[in-house]
Amino acid sequence: MSESLPDLVAGIRPLVDSLPPASRPGFMAGLERQAAGNYRQWAEASDNSVLAIGLRLCAAREDSVADMIEATFPADPSHAAQLQEAATQLQAAGDPFAGYELADCMRMQAAAERNGAAAWRQIATNMDDSDTRRALEFCACLEEQSAEFLEAWLQG
Repeated sequence: MSESLPDLVAGIRPLVDSLPPASRPGFMAGLERQAAGNYRQWAEASDNSVLAIGLRLCAAREDSVADMIEATFPADPSHAAQLQEAATQLQAAGDPFAGYELADCMRMQAAAERNGAAAWRQIATNMDDSDTRRALEFCACLEEQSAEFLEAWLQG
């Protein structure tokens, strides 16, 4: 991995940490949806059909994670203003993939997937409900599957 590639999670962590703990999973679900959109864009731009299929599967996993998190952690309307402010800050930061070749984007995304898996598992440690812990573990596994695809593709 290139030394000059940004750490996507390091840039987002302060925004997530600024939110009320109960709203963090919902904000993170939005990040999953953004990642799904990135995967779809990369698939559309690819002239390699196998890569495009793999990227679309990654997008589907991201959407599944977001769906599961949104179902497990309903939005708290009292935090709407804070969530909107964090979303505005994230948008103002711009596209973290702009100017990078697809391979570097995939490297950055694979690292973000690994961090996402760790984050879902960390959240799970604070949950008393076994169904919630299982849902979070499943989300972590989906994140790891996407990371594994990206890493395997990059290894050639």
